[in-house]
Order: sequence, then C-alpha cells, then structure tokens
Amino acid sequence: MLPQIKEELGEDAVAVEVRHGRSGGVGGFFAQKCVEVDAVPGVEEAAQALAPPDDADFESLLAAAQSAPAADPVVSAAVPGSWDQLIEHAREAADERAAVSEVPGAPRAREGASALAALFAPDAAPVPPPSPAPAAVAAPAPMVEVAPSWPDAALAIQRSLSGKGMDAGLVAEIVGEAVDHLLPFSSEGALRPLVAGQLARCLPPLPRRRPGRVVIGFVGAGGAGKTKCVSRLALAYARRGDRPVACLTLRPKDHGAELMADVSEAGVAVHAAEDAAGACAFVERLDERAVVVVDTPGVSPKAEAELRALAAELRRLQLDECHLTLPATLSPWAAGELVRGTRSLGVDALALTHVDETEHLGAAIGAAIDARLPISYVGRGGGTRGGLRPALVEALALELVG
Repeated sequence: MLPQIKEELGEDAVAVEVRHGRSGGVGGFFAQKCVEVDAVPGVEEAAQALAPPDDADFESLLAAAQSAPAADPVVSAAVPGSWDQLIEHAREAADERAAVSEVPGAPRAREGASALAALFAPDAAPVPPPSPAPAAVAAPAPMVEVAPSWPDAALAIQRSLSGKGMDAGLVAEIVGEAVDHLLPFSSEGALRPLVAGQLARCLPPLPRRRPGRVVIGFVGAGGAGKTKCVSRLALAYARRGDRPVACLTLRPKDHGAELMADVSEAGVAVHAAEDAAGACAFVERLDERAVVVVDTPGVSPKAEAELRALAAELRRLQLDECHLTLPATLSPWAAGELVRGTRSLGVDALALTHVDETEHLGAAIGAAIDARLPISYVGRGGGTRGGLRPALVEALALELVG
C-alpha cells in the first residue's frame, strides 16, 4: 500500500487518515476486510492537513481518539508494519514542516500528528477525559507570623490574648516588643508580667484634674450602664469624700426617678434638666468645690442628628471630663464602631461596664488602644455600692494576659 501511495503522490507523500471497512459480498455476507488510506503529497500539504482548523475540531479529534476501537489485529497483520510507518511518517512530516517554516499553525500540525497517533495506534491506551476543575476552597485565615527566636511562652501568651478578643496584629506587636526589648533585662525571665507591662504602656494616661468644681459626664448607648456609673460615682464621693456632690440628668425619660432612687440615701441632690440652659443654670448655683456628675440620654453611634444635638448641649455645659460607657461584652467590631461613632461628643476617656460578665476584655482594651483613649473606670456587678472603681491599667493588663 505504501509503495502505491509514494508512486502516485511522490516520495514525501504523507498518510493523514486510515479507516477500517469491508467491501464486496452479497447482502452483507462474504465481505472482505479492507483498509482505506487518505494521503497528501509533500511536507507543506501534510502539515496543513494534520493541523485541525480550530480548537473545536482538535477537541473533537481527541474525543474520537478516546472512543475509537483498537485496530483490528487481522488487518494489522495483513499490512505488516503499516501502522508504525504511517504514524512515524506523519510525525516526521509535522516536525519537518515546523522546522522549515514559520507559517502559523506549525505547532498545531504536531498536535494533529500526536492526535492521529493516539487515534490509529493498535495498542494505544485510551485518552483519559479532562479532569474536572477542583472545587473552590476558601483561603485559610492569615496567621500572625512569630519570630523564630520567640520562646514557647510567647506563643501561649499570643494565643491567650487573641482568644480574649484582642486584634492579632496588636497582640504580635505587644508580645514582640516584650520579647525583643524587655526580656533581655529580666533576671527572672518571666514573660507574662513583661507583656502585661507593655500592654499597659499602650494605653494613654488620664489627664490631671484641675482644682475647683469638676463636671463629669457619662455618654453612651442605651443599656450601656450610664445611669449606674453616675450613681456609683456620686455615692463614692458622697460617702468618703469631703466635697459637695450633685447629680444632673439631661432630658431623662423618667424625670430622673431611677437616679434619685439610687442616690437619695446619701443625700445627693438630683436635678433633671430639659435643655442645656437649665443644666448650666443648675451647675452655676453649686459650690465652687462641688463634684457634678452628669447623666445623658442614650444615643446610637448611627443616629447623626441625635449625636449633633447632644454634642451641642455638652459643649454649652462645658464638661471637664466626658466618659463613654463601653460594655466589655461587645465584640471587637461593635466596640470599635461605638467608640468611633461617639467621638463627636467630646469623649476623652472610656468607662468599662459589665466587666464581670465576660472574660474577654481584649475587645474593649483594644478599642481603647486604637482610639488612643485612656480607661477611666471599671464597673462590675449590679449594685450601686462599690460597683465602680478607678481603672488600674496594670491590673487590667495582668488580668488579660494571665
């Protein structure tokens, strides 16, 4: 068969397709097996014939290679070596075509030759179907890198602080500072008090109070514990101090009934004012050494109109201190949102409330560090007696680290 092809098409003729079939016979009987060969003359023509015209045709060729039956061994035996010769000749033609010409399509000619080899080789393994694309997998949360020189205790402290709600990046910064710059000076090598000290230094100190009358206000969202902080602070001054104490509640819904019930036993005066003018007039009548504690209406950090109105009233009242009541039970995101949303009120310190209801103080302390605000008071329990204490940041830091 090959000599006949070369005689008719030339010595460089290339077989590009081989088909099995039957010919002759009567009514489908006595037919003889046959092999049909399509050939083209020359290297140039062979390369063009072997190169599928587009991606769709090439994919069809591969699919046909997968599903094509193996060559008939009888026919293979009848034409000795014809399969190997046809395949090898097709490959050589494609390689020669690519080597001697820069015409586009040369790489696809080689692909076509390989596809023909897979299609017509008698013992070729079926072409496997393309593997399905892997399912999308969510990327793992980024891990905070730890310096290789960190001791094992640093890893435990890092996990503890992160588990208590503190931002992972802030934790790495604080622990890294303690390991790199404080641990070399420690004779005992205890890392926890060093980390606690570094954490405490990240919180700004409270400003010094001026002599004379002091007006202390508490702001915050509804249910955050403002009224409780006001009554507790007033009672502490009234019971153990030597300065006059008074409470002022601005626009209260209950006309000051809750606050009066909390402080009446200590003889603390309570004035309910409906506007800033009435509040200022009340403060001006007090002793020059008086401590005035102000309760304000609850406000949401999203309520812009209410925030503007309250901010204007507080500016007229000229607070010496404005404390935001921040529940320690809030998530890091909610705590940050509350602190940022109420800065327009003139907040200059944070009073942590509901501290006894959670062991995760990291969110509140992290919010204070991010906002660069000092922590002024810590509120625990539901009673008025002894439920509010000045914040000792070193003790808070030790509680958080320990």
